[in-house]
Amino acid sequence: MWEDPLFGADQSSLFWASGGIDPVYGKVVNEVVNWKRPRDLYPGQGKTMYGGHEKPEATGIHQGRVGDCWFLASLSALAEEPHRITDLIENPHSYPESGAFRFKFWVKDKWVGINIDDRLPLMKWGHGFHTWATSKSDQGAWWTPLFEKAYAKLDQNYERIQAGSGFEGLRTLTGMPVQRYVFSKWEQPKLGIDSIPILEETSQ
Repeated sequence: MWEDPLFGADQSSLFWASGGIDPVYGKVVNEVVNWKRPRDLYPGQGKTMYGGHEKPEATGIHQGRVGDCWFLASLSALAEEPHRITDLIENPHSYPESGAFRFKFWVKDKWVGINIDDRLPLMKWGHGFHTWATSKSDQGAWWTPLFEKAYAKLDQNYERIQAGSGFEGLRTLTGMPVQRYVFSKWEQPKLGIDSIPILEETSQ
């Protein structure tokens, strides 16, 4: 089984060991007590990219203790068209026996490949363990936590993907121009009886 020498199963992949660490987040990452591969975490059922489906699904994504909902939302949006996800994964239709994966992201006007292994950070959960970051989907798919780990490696660690905007995620995942719209005024909808349209019957 391949082990990534550049993004190890240790604290350096979670956050910077000194300087700038948010004290609250520091307590959160201290919950990580182990790293395991899906096949070891769920023997007999953990080795699958898309769970019960043959393609990525936009539903069933579970955010973990990392504040990267903006990135997960971008993944979910792309998964509405599954090929937009599989186009970013080397050998997208098989789970490699080596536990080695390669994803690509759009960075500084070019596609950059990121290699990871499938060792994921875990926290205590009852009498066992549960993934600390994003977990497998409702359908048992692992493509989301693996994508998340690759993105954390691209940005140096999991702490670095805390907080962001959806347009940033979409740009990184598609390489296409994006636009952010900021609404300065919100009009409350009318909820009174006057707002209900009156439909008149007509005879033909």
